[in-house]
Amino acid sequence: MNKHIEKWCKKYQPVDPTQKVLVKQPTMSGFGSTLGVSKFDQLRCRRVLAEMLILDELPFKFVENRGFQRFCFELCPLFDLPSRRTIVRDLYQLYIDEKIKLKEYFNRSKVRVCLTTDTWISIQNINYMVVTAHFIDYDWQLQKRILSFSQIVDHKGDSIRKCIENVLLEWGIDKVFTITVDNATANATAIGYVIRKLNSWQDDGAVLGGKYLHVRCCAHILNLIVSDGLKDLHDLIVAIRNAVKYVKSSLSRLDRFKKAVAHEKIGTKGLVVLDVPTRWNSTYLMLESAVKLRKAFERMGEEDLHYVNYFRDDDQSEQKRIGPLNCDDWDNAKETDDMFSLGVGSGPSDDIESGRLKATDKEDSLWGMKQQEEDVNKGKRAAYLVAARELHREGHAVVVFEREYQVGGTWVYTKEVDSDPPGLDPSRVSVYCSLYSSLWTNLPRQIMGFLDYPFLSCSDETDREEVLMYLKEFARVFGVEEIVMFEVEVAKVCSQDRSPLETWVGCSPSWGGSR
Repeated sequence: MNKHIEKWCKKYQPVDPTQKVLVKQPTMSGFGSTLGVSKFDQLRCRRVLAEMLILDELPFKFVENRGFQRFCFELCPLFDLPSRRTIVRDLYQLYIDEKIKLKEYFNRSKVRVCLTTDTWISIQNINYMVVTAHFIDYDWQLQKRILSFSQIVDHKGDSIRKCIENVLLEWGIDKVFTITVDNATANATAIGYVIRKLNSWQDDGAVLGGKYLHVRCCAHILNLIVSDGLKDLHDLIVAIRNAVKYVKSSLSRLDRFKKAVAHEKIGTKGLVVLDVPTRWNSTYLMLESAVKLRKAFERMGEEDLHYVNYFRDDDQSEQKRIGPLNCDDWDNAKETDDMFSLGVGSGPSDDIESGRLKATDKEDSLWGMKQQEEDVNKGKRAAYLVAARELHREGHAVVVFEREYQVGGTWVYTKEVDSDPPGLDPSRVSVYCSLYSSLWTNLPRQIMGFLDYPFLSCSDETDREEVLMYLKEFARVFGVEEIVMFEVEVAKVCSQDRSPLETWVGCSPSWGGSR
């Protein structure tokens, strides 16, 4: 058949796979397109397909869906779509290639890395440990890579230190700046062993002999503080947790709870949230959702006999479960929820709005602008919008340089990815976006906005587009958008003179000047 097609079939017009064709290529800003040349490459298409499964978190069998297969055939008949078994091998090869590139980068650059590690037990009672490296690449961009995700025997110091040592040896890392862990005693034993090893491998393996190598996780410390403060409310929180567990334990119970919500005509669309003991903010979310649905719980206590019997005895310990909640308990829960949501500010005149510091002082504002130069340049925070607003209110001539084409920072999603994620190529195109398109934030809405411009969300959970819309509206309402120069990259910020009233100048290669 191949000989017939190639020699005798006159209607068949073979296509040279190496022939280049004109295609539309997206611009760097993401808007519009330009003409370019491209040629079909089977291996490159398979690699991009593997990257798509990773970035969009798609299952392996996605490549065997009939709709996707038909789409690929119409889009490019030359592309031989791989099976799910083949794509698994491609994904593993992609992992091997990226691992080799990262190893070469560590060996060549001799960069000093910061490590973070954590251990936990799964619902199958299997011990896991993860080790993540944080480092600065050639472009002075912060990079984060998971180096190890493995099972361990237990959570003792000996197992933890062996895992960290194996990671350092496998990846060729002999210079460590810090290791961030939680406050467990086993971690102190493991870190002490790692310090001795680093000092024996190389003279400068640890800074100052490892005196400041051990960093305790601030989030874990904060969780311990809040948990300790909630000890007096232990019975109340456990009672609410038991009520939420009952509702979420089966579909039939959840359906009865939804009917109770409908009968009580509760306006909220969200349902109850079960907390995670190691995250205090999830406890706040549980309290907040339960207080809103108080009438539904009270109705179940009156009409659902199974709900009442659930608190009489525990199947495992044969002891009475704490609950159900009475009127006084619900009043205390409401006060506790208000205490969480109030934050530290109570009015527009406070120096702190909803947990965020106002930049009202001129010197502090200028200091914050200088210190956040790199954050403003990359748009990674929305704090510069507030700083610009306060400086403008004080009568300063404010100019904000924004690298992207709109405000929003990392809340602006783009499908583009770095052509060279480890940063080995100095001429690579960097993409300053690391969020998922479907990202949802579990932060309370009360601390997502400001008292003079609150954040109003139409649902209990807030997605990326709502946050981006809020930031754009904030910039428009307070006139910040008018003083922002978009698509201008700040290369450096330096002092123009050394007088007491020094002038700071920002230089931009893409703008071709200074301001």
